[in-house]
Amino acid sequence: MDLTKNIAGNLSDWMANTPSLDTLKKVASRSGVGFGTVRRAKNGDGNPTITNLGDIARAFGKRVEDLIAPIASDELRYKSEATHRFATREKLHPDVLHAETVEHLSNMDIDDQNVWLATITAAANKARKAKQEKSDRLATTSPGDPPLEGRRTA
Repeated sequence: MDLTKNIAGNLSDWMANTPSLDTLKKVASRSGVGFGTVRRAKNGDGNPTITNLGDIARAFGKRVEDLIAPIASDELRYKSEATHRFATREKLHPDVLHAETVEHLSNMDIDDQNVWLATITAAANKARKAKQEKSDRLATTSPGDPPLEGRRTA
């Protein structure tokens, strides 16, 4: 599974079909991800973090699963049976994951599925935790307070 090709193909397709996000500069600005990182993702280069991929996907109103999903083709069709079987085993609602991602995962052996799920879950939890910590820090500061790095704790 070559995720960089999936990311590059999906991002290129999204940009081509979203006039308000049809340039690297627009995607970088809307997502808050650096221009170079977006460019490398679109070109299939580099190793973007799951957080950056999530930010890029959200700029398009999509999920990171949609960005890393195998590129849709006529041969890759939604299989409700495979989706249901995988989602039931993982205790997920079938609509939680993009159908093509689920289909792809349902064709993987159980060990590869578990590695993929553990990686995505850990990255999502880390991103959620970082976002919550940032929100908590911002909630405890006032405009006149010194920067967080300059504070002393008792």
